Amino acid sequence: VLAPVAALVGGGAIGGGAGGGGHAPRPAPPLHDTASAFLAACAGHSLALVWLVLLPCKALARLAPGLLPLRLTLTDPARDVPADLVLFHVLLPLALEHARGGDAAARAA
Repeated sequence: VLAPVAALVGGGAIGGGAGGGGHAPRPAPPLHDTASAFLAACAGHSLALVWLVLLPCKALARLAPGLLPLRLTLTDPARDVPADLVLFHVLLPLALEHARGGDAAARAA
């Protein structure tokens, strides 16, 4: 059972080493392949950013011109709650309870 795992790690036998029947290391891909993959990923992410952020904002600005630019006034003390307080004391316990399923607080006690 452990022999395939040891072969993936670098040794053919359980102990590893050169005489274990492992495979030769794979050579690094050429630089132009790596650069083209990087540029393709940059182009894809840029396109996704335009589609998912810029175009909806432009559409919202055309459909509701009075909405953008969005101006929020946070002078109400009830809204002046630190983000880490909301995250760690409200959202994180709710997410953990949802991930575990059911009442996680009752099982932890």
